[in-house]
Amino acid sequence: MLGELRDDKVIVGSDPQIQRLLQRGFGVEVEGRYELSLLEAAFLMERGTLEVEERRRQIDKKTLWKKAVDEEDFHRRYEVYRDLRTRGYVVKTGFKFGAHFRVYDKGEFSQKGHSTFLVHTLPEDAVMSLPELARIVRLTQSVKKRLVFAVVDSEADITYFQIDRIIP
Repeated sequence: MLGELRDDKVIVGSDPQIQRLLQRGFGVEVEGRYELSLLEAAFLMERGTLEVEERRRQIDKKTLWKKAVDEEDFHRRYEVYRDLRTRGYVVKTGFKFGAHFRVYDKGEFSQKGHSTFLVHTLPEDAVMSLPELARIVRLTQSVKKRLVFAVVDSEADITYFQIDRIIP
């Protein structure tokens, strides 16, 4: 499949594989075109599913990464995105919920369905106050989701922590 890099998106034209990718939770359809985020494009390039061009010249994954570095914490978010996708989860942006990702259980993704988890990535040296943590947990539970922190260490190993609020 071939896509074109435009700013912070990769646009995929008419390709028979688009519907298959859409069903698997990759990208969104916007005004008759199909857009992939840079995270999705990097993952699909790594898998050999996608080739990307910029100004009609093919670019490699390294070039795409250079463009993506402008995004905050791209490397850490990509490690978590790739890990979750490799485990069979569908991963979409979670910014409107205050998290990096919203994650659908395996086999539960549909365009109109609801995600199960909100995943926020953190470096291993992250510091968070208890009121800040409580705010995040309350927000997550108010939208009927489970909160997971993905802590990425300096060797790109990921440890997942689920945090719940218990109401006696």
